[in-house]
Amino acid sequence: MLAFFDNLDEPIMDGNKPNPPPFLKLPSPEQTRRLEWLKQHLADGERKARAADPALDEAQARWAEAWHARLAPGWTSLPLTVNTGGGTGAPAAWIEPDHAVRLATPLTPETPLEIWLRPPAGRLGGLKLALEPKAAADSKESPWAVAELEAEWVWPANNHGDDATKPRTQEVTFARGLSAFAGKDGDIARAIDGKPDTAWQGSLAAGAGPAVGALLFDRPVEPPKGAALRVRLRLGAGKDRAFAGRVRIEAAQGADLVAALEPVRLEPWFLLGPLPSPGLDAGLAKVYPPEQKVDLQADYEGVRDRARWHKKADFRDGARHLLVNQLHGVHGVYYLFRKIHAPRPMPLDVSLRADDAMRVWLNGEEVLSRPADEGVAGVASRFRLELQAGDNTLLVKVVNHQGAKYFTFSAEPGGAETPAPEIATILSLAGKPEGAWADQLRDWYRRQFSESHRRLFNNLASWREEQSAIDAAIPTTMIAKEREQRRETHLLHRGEYDKPGEVVQPGVLSILHPFPEGAPSNRLGLAQWIVSPDNPLTARVIVNRFWQQFFGVGLVKTAEDFGAQGERPSHPELLDWLATEFIQSGWDVKHLHRLIVTSATYRQSSRATPELIERDPENRLLARGPRFRADAEVIRDLALYAGGLLVEKIGGPSVKPYEPPGLWEAVSFNNSQKYVPDKGEGQYRRSLYTFWKRQSPPPNMLLFDAPTREYCVARRPRTNTPLQALVTLNDPQFVEAARAMAVRVLREGGPTASGRISYAFRLATARQPRDAELAVLLRTLQAQLEDFRSEEGRRRAAEFLQVGSFRAPADLDPAELAAWTTITSMILNLDETLTKG
Repeated sequence: MLAFFDNLDEPIMDGNKPNPPPFLKLPSPEQTRRLEWLKQHLADGERKARAADPALDEAQARWAEAWHARLAPGWTSLPLTVNTGGGTGAPAAWIEPDHAVRLATPLTPETPLEIWLRPPAGRLGGLKLALEPKAAADSKESPWAVAELEAEWVWPANNHGDDATKPRTQEVTFARGLSAFAGKDGDIARAIDGKPDTAWQGSLAAGAGPAVGALLFDRPVEPPKGAALRVRLRLGAGKDRAFAGRVRIEAAQGADLVAALEPVRLEPWFLLGPLPSPGLDAGLAKVYPPEQKVDLQADYEGVRDRARWHKKADFRDGARHLLVNQLHGVHGVYYLFRKIHAPRPMPLDVSLRADDAMRVWLNGEEVLSRPADEGVAGVASRFRLELQAGDNTLLVKVVNHQGAKYFTFSAEPGGAETPAPEIATILSLAGKPEGAWADQLRDWYRRQFSESHRRLFNNLASWREEQSAIDAAIPTTMIAKEREQRRETHLLHRGEYDKPGEVVQPGVLSILHPFPEGAPSNRLGLAQWIVSPDNPLTARVIVNRFWQQFFGVGLVKTAEDFGAQGERPSHPELLDWLATEFIQSGWDVKHLHRLIVTSATYRQSSRATPELIERDPENRLLARGPRFRADAEVIRDLALYAGGLLVEKIGGPSVKPYEPPGLWEAVSFNNSQKYVPDKGEGQYRRSLYTFWKRQSPPPNMLLFDAPTREYCVARRPRTNTPLQALVTLNDPQFVEAARAMAVRVLREGGPTASGRISYAFRLATARQPRDAELAVLLRTLQAQLEDFRSEEGRRRAAEFLQVGSFRAPADLDPAELAAWTTITSMILNLDETLTKG
């Protein structure tokens, strides 16, 4: 038998990650419809965003030409010297009148090129690198590559001291690079990443212009006095190729260009938390000290210990950061603070995601407040900040409560007055950008100069995020997949895995019915063998379990064991007949259920005489109808159904009804997992859909003998304890079910008290109350009405009616409703209500 399953792909499982492949995605109908909507709107939006707009495109062309004419002169050629390393084999190079370096012979990656520049006084925004490779005589294209570009300030030797002959150096760091070539290899940032195995590279068609890229500083710098700028390039066109041609370096020193290149400086984030939270909405509304004054040296009362501000240099903008770990994190109120330096008054377009609720302040003024129930899960909020020149302060408050929580922040300078630094760089290099630069310029221009396009681009970004969030939220289920090459299965000597014996093939025991003729020797064939009419076991086991559900005990009492250790059937011929009928009906479960419940055996009275109890206490001979306490799920569903609250929708994700607080924290690592009950219909779905945590199952289910699901259980024990009565009397789910049932009784039960009690009694027990029962309930109702109509009683009634989330109609008298709730609670707690039969 092992050989049937020994041929499966067996990926490594990791409990902290989703299911490994192979798996199937199982989206809900709502998710499927929403994904289709998003797919269609994204396609339409992309077309609309990039479609030609003659008026807007013409205005953009004029605007781009004007800015190009203003910024391009800011790139200046500087006096330079060149060093190719010298020595035998060094390439010949000279400086041309336009300050370009001409390489007469190839320059390989092993022979770097050093160019020495002496920028004049004045701020320096970055460098422009232009390569004009020379194609081989037999080639139509010119390959080029820059494996590494390094720069440093160099001061001459000081001619005194211990290191008089050693010049002083200071490394120059470039913050970002920009180039027009497509693909990752066309990114000039690969030349400044410090990795010799990556390169800025490509190939130019014959006659094309130079390959151009810009390297920008974090902020404009003043050239140090007396220092020269040494730029070292390691050039090459590939492993077996060499570079020959022209290399030209220019500096961004024009006043307009340097000003346009100066970026908004975003200092690192500081994080504080978690602080205690009274809840999502209450925590968002509560004013904590950081909202009045940010003091990075102060500490505050935290959830467990004193909470302090911590610098989060690893919180890079644009990346998604885990704020609270699902297993080890602590939820509550968090604050994130940073300073933003703006070179001039300007708008900053921000995309901010923070789960679950958040507020944002700029320079002490609130600019955003988003409660937890607003927005779409996983989708960032997009808004504009109006920065003042100089330093600005940004404070973000995040309130979260359950599960993994993330934080993402990205920002881009906006506004129509001055282009963003990246756009300014493009315009300084090209008046009519092409390729990727043209797309980037078009999108930025439309966002700033067309309100409709700005909304459209924001919608597209939000739709993409929602699409990703829905896709990540779709539940998956692992599936079995056969290996293409069958794995050998060995007989293990004495079961020891390191002592394989002879090779065995898929098959079944010879004492059982034979394998179906023509069936494949894989899991499909095994399934056909299991449900074959010749199989004496499958139908009997299934029929016996259905019989156990209806009668409380199976025809074979040991439903989990049909082997030699199990009990023999009490009615073997009946079991055989039902199994045969089940097979011949095409394995029709509904047919089998109808057959059982319409039988004379099932429809007998469950009343037991002393003689019957003495002779057959477990009713194995079926001389009376079944009578046993209902299962935990049935008891809860019955109460909700009687109150008209049960949501009978089929399918969907698990739900979290009421549960005492603190149970999940007690069994989770670091007390990090919290049980947060659902709202709305999630409270009232059938118990089949209740979320089940094996370490902490729903306590109201366990008290009624529901298994923990840590292992398979074919038979449940049935106990009757006082704790069960405490659940049905006091659990919020049962209290509000009784209140909802009382509303039904008052609305539907007629005008008289006796009629209403009879209606409620029949709802729960399917019969009319006897006179004595009716008299007891009427006396209790009268006593409860008198109690709840007193001054103190009305206060208690108001508290009583607030239990749970169900709210009764406002036109009902609270005292009367509370009294009737007591009556319906009594009826729901009757043994006859909780017992089948």
